[in-house]
Amino acid sequence: MKILMTTAIIAAFAFPTIAHAQGPLTKACAADLQSLCPNAATAGDKRKCIMANSAKTSNTCQVAITAASNESSAFRAACKADIAQYCKGMAGQQRHQCVAQNASNFSANCQAELAKHPTLTRQ
Repeated sequence: MKILMTTAIIAAFAFPTIAHAQGPLTKACAADLQSLCPNAATAGDKRKCIMANSAKTSNTCQVAITAASNESSAFRAACKADIAQYCKGMAGQQRHQCVAQNASNFSANCQAELAKHPTLTRQ
């Protein structure tokens, strides 16, 4: 279970989907972040802290992480090739902006996945 949870956390924070799922994720994990990671200021710090303390997180937070991971997996499967082609070597906010700018050039499968997450194409 610990390996599965760690994998879910890594996946959840790895792709742009989670940058936009962080609202629900942050809300579901707010108490965990406050109690386990009071000094974590950035998303990266929060990710590292939650990963280090995954066994201590609440069920609500674990469910949210799993849901975000599933969303991230679907996005990654649909858009991996498009992101590699149009946004190669980019990460974080730069990759988000690239996705938003190039979404109309992406494959139909990726565009369908992006339609489920409209915040991904906002600049």
